[in-house]
Formats: sequence, C-alpha cells, structure tokens
Amino acid sequence: MQFMIKPFRGRLCLKLKEAEEQKQGSIFIPGTSSKDYEVGSVVSKGEDIDDSLFKVGDTLLFMKGSGVKVTDGNENYLIVNLDRILGTLQ
Repeated sequence: MQFMIKPFRGRLCLKLKEAEEQKQGSIFIPGTSSKDYEVGSVVSKGEDIDDSLFKVGDTLLFMKGSGVKVTDGNENYLIVNLDRILGTLQ
C-alpha cells in the first residue's frame, strides 16, 4: 500500500523510528530523554524537493519537537519543513 499523504512545498513526511530504551539497574531510561533530535525515514516529499537532496527511504536526523504528528493505525508519521532537517544517516 502506498502512503497517502503528499506534503506541500518544502515539506517531508517521515516515518518515525522508535527510540531505543535502556535500563540501568532498576532505573528505566527512555530513549529520547537526553536527545535533542529524532530519527525518521522519508515516506513522501513535496514535489519541489529534488531527489538529489532527499529520496523516499532516506533516514534523516531532525530537531526534536519539529513538525506535525500524524498517526495511521499503529504507525506514527511527522510532516516537517526542510529547515528542521539536521542531516542524513548513512
């Protein structure tokens, strides 16, 4: 099934990656507690975004708290502006 949200100008739709959780002794440490960024993969993008910049399937690092969250069933997505992207993960 193809993803149905097509972002407008300068925006990407990202599938959020679950943060890794850690346990130290009996203390539970959420994966996102100390990070200022999040990770997601591109599922769709605005038509004005060139493939040389980002392609569907690329894994991106972006600022925590960016964009608008969208839920489809059990999957979480985020629509973010390009200026919130920090880089790609290779």
